[in-house]
Amino acid sequence: MFYCHKYQLRSYLDTNFDKEGVTLSTTSSLSSDSFDKLSVFKHLSSHGAYYLAASLIIISLTIDLLFNDVKSFIVILLTILGVIIYSPFAKRFPLFKGFYTSLLCCAPLQYGLTIAKVDMNLLLYIPIIIFITGREILLDIYDLEGDKKNNIYTIPIRYGVAFSRTVCWTLMIVGCSSLIFLSGNIIGIFAACISALIVILLFIYKKGERTEILFTQIAMMLGCISIALLLH
Repeated sequence: MFYCHKYQLRSYLDTNFDKEGVTLSTTSSLSSDSFDKLSVFKHLSSHGAYYLAASLIIISLTIDLLFNDVKSFIVILLTILGVIIYSPFAKRFPLFKGFYTSLLCCAPLQYGLTIAKVDMNLLLYIPIIIFITGREILLDIYDLEGDKKNNIYTIPIRYGVAFSRTVCWTLMIVGCSSLIFLSGNIIGIFAACISALIVILLFIYKKGERTEILFTQIAMMLGCISIALLLH
């Protein structure tokens, strides 16, 4: 879940991180002033951010290479490359930004499975990809103004908010519901059912941005429980 939120946060930062429309497209386009507006970079220059990111990448790859096998190294290397090219991909292919993010969210799961040497039915990736893609479209709805200012023509901009809401909630409901048929025990099925029910009720009784995002996070958590129980 932490990694999923990390990628979703990156998606948010890459589009519009404040009310004034200042954006983070790629690290190379950032000024020191832009970094200062983010509390996490308050005492970090743009060059410092480069060095910190490079150091973390080198450390993670080195540790993995020393203590794990080649398969896990390949997974983490591809994940890092995927994160690096996220911004240019999102700007060039904004309609597929949600799908790309969903693939990144699958990477930490695959990494954990590789290290633990646990086999998982590849079909389980389908609900994750479907749900995260839908949720990213929901986030794009709330980032609409920032995306417009930066000429990032996401699905809500191209096809409208009403259509986008229908698509995003349909995808999230399908993603949660499909877990019901893939879960292998009664607790997993129950968790998947509750997850699907939350998304359906939220679709019917929408209460605003914070409520929508909070309950999609709860649905994701229950989905993760369902998958974990299936692997148990």
